[in-house]
This record gives sequence, structure tokens and C-alpha cells, in this order.
Amino acid sequence: MQVKKTPTIFMNKIRYGIFFMLAGSLCASGSEKSPPPPTEVLESGSMRVVTFRPDTEHGFYRGTRFDWSGMISSVHYQGHEYFSEWASPDYPEINHGAGPAEEFDLSTEGAIAPPGYASAKPSDLFLKIGVGWLQKDSDEHYNSFKPYTIVDAGVWKTLKSENSVSFTHELGIRNDLGAWYQKTVSIDGKTGTLIVTHRLKNIGRHAFQTVHMCHNFLNIDGTPVGTAYRIEVDPELPVKGEVPAPLGRENSHWRFQKELDSVTNWAFTTKAQKQSPLRIAVANVQTGGKLEITLENDLQALVFWATPEVLCPEPFVKIDLQSGEEKTWTWTYQFFSVRPDSSQ
Repeated sequence: MQVKKTPTIFMNKIRYGIFFMLAGSLCASGSEKSPPPPTEVLESGSMRVVTFRPDTEHGFYRGTRFDWSGMISSVHYQGHEYFSEWASPDYPEINHGAGPAEEFDLSTEGAIAPPGYASAKPSDLFLKIGVGWLQKDSDEHYNSFKPYTIVDAGVWKTLKSENSVSFTHELGIRNDLGAWYQKTVSIDGKTGTLIVTHRLKNIGRHAFQTVHMCHNFLNIDGTPVGTAYRIEVDPELPVKGEVPAPLGRENSHWRFQKELDSVTNWAFTTKAQKQSPLRIAVANVQTGGKLEITLENDLQALVFWATPEVLCPEPFVKIDLQSGEEKTWTWTYQFFSVRPDSSQ
């Protein structure tokens, strides 16, 4: 996937905005103006979080790759702005997102496909958690970048309190498979903390496996990805394979040696990281905005993916549920304002 060089993150937002307006015009069947995507706003102290609400008609994301719930457009805290909206120039209707865009299942050959996909015949349905019941259209391997027909989007419910919002998705039983899924976003402005808690229950009669990944479309203060960004992983993990050319090691952290002009990615070996939480810190040394993400100790994989617009720490969790079983897992985000590096 190639991304054109973009001078600032705002050009990417404009590109996605144009796509959204065009798509909205087509879906509106001649209506004058499509309403904006519905949001829920959480505020606590100096912290303000804008999260998108699932909606089958006007939702920010209605594709078949990402979980529809809990994408975060922006976090404002102590004068800094975090996260970003992003869209691929190749598959904008499927491959776009905002902030911690999350996905179940992988499209790599030999990886875990959505529950029911492997046994389904063309035209049969399979389960995509956070999206709905989708229709298999061929005998090809599952491809998350490919649009599938949503036959049944399930039932979404949103419940908001003062400092949290929960999104619940129920996919009734078909072919002995079914899932109940809930994501809760909560904030604490005193500590600058945002917590995303997931609960997944197998309500079907058959066991299923899946993998959950958080894409984390991250940008800090609108600064293009490059020399301004510093990355730390604690405890330190070895990089799989060769370190990509734009990335360099400086003491205990990683740093880009130049401004990015294309996509780059790398992965860490996580087999040794099983007994304690993992902390990822990303700082913009030019502005002083900093974010730390704490992950649980059942981490399956950790990948970084970056473009000129966004830097994306991507944690993976493997899930294996028997009928009636439930799993809970959490990502914790903490935001800071630190002294900028005057040499930058």
C-alpha cells in the first residue's frame, strides 16, 4: 500500500472529508445534505474526548473491516491534541478509521479468519464481531480490505454516563455461532487517563477463535510523523528482522531519522513478554505532548505501522472462547504534557 507524501496531517483529513461527503451524497439518494456522523463527547477537567457512535445510516465507519464502536476522533488534554482521522487512498470506503480503530480477525493467509468463514460456502454467512453477519462471496481466503455484504448488522446499544460511554453489540445465533460484545470508553481528567475495556462473550453453541487488534491512528498536535516523534517500549523487546531505514535507536528509545514520505512498519518479538504489562510511550519532542499505552500480559503480537500522517502502535490479543465463555481485556492510555526539546 503506497501513500502519497503529505505536508501535514490536515491534508489527510481534507482528503477523507471529501470522500465522506461524496459517499454521503450517494447514500442519501438525492437528499440535500447528509447529517454528520453521531458522536459522544466525554469531558473531565481539562480532558475532552470525542468518540464516534455506531449507526447503520450515518455512522463515521460503516465498512466491514473495523469494529464500528469507539473510534476516537480526538483527545484534548492540557493544550495538546491526540489521535487523528485517516483514510487509505486505495480503499477509503473500507480502510479508514480514527484513533483506536479496532479489528477482529486477520486476513493473512493461514491466520485466523472470522468465525464461520472457513466452513462457509459462497453465499453463506460468517460472523464479524463489531460489524455483523457478512456474506461470503467466493472460495478465496478472507480479506479484511475487501468489502463484504452486511446481511445483518446486529443490534447496537449506546449507554452514556458522566465520564464513560458503553457500546454493546449483539449478534444473534446463526449456524450455531453468536457473540455479545461490549466496549466501554472511560476517562479521568485528574490523571489524564482514558481506559478502553472490552468484554466478549460466546453466546453460540460452537467454540470460536479470533484475534483482536487495535490500529491506534495516532498523531500528536498535528505534527507530521518523523524526527519529532520518540518511541519507547518497556520492557525492551527485540525487533523482528531488520530495523527499517527511517528508524534509529537512541539510548532507550527509538527515533525516526528523517520525515516519513512513505509507509514503513516493523514488529517486536513478544514471546518473552508474558508475565508483566507492557508500556508503549510516544512523545512529540517538539510540542511536549506525550502518550503512554499500557497493555495486558496476554499480548500476542506488537507491530508498528507508520505513514507521513499517523504513527500506529498495533497490539494483538488472541481469543479462544468455548460456548458460554467470556473474556475481558483492557487498553489504558495516559496523556502528559512534558517539556519540549529546545534542540528540535
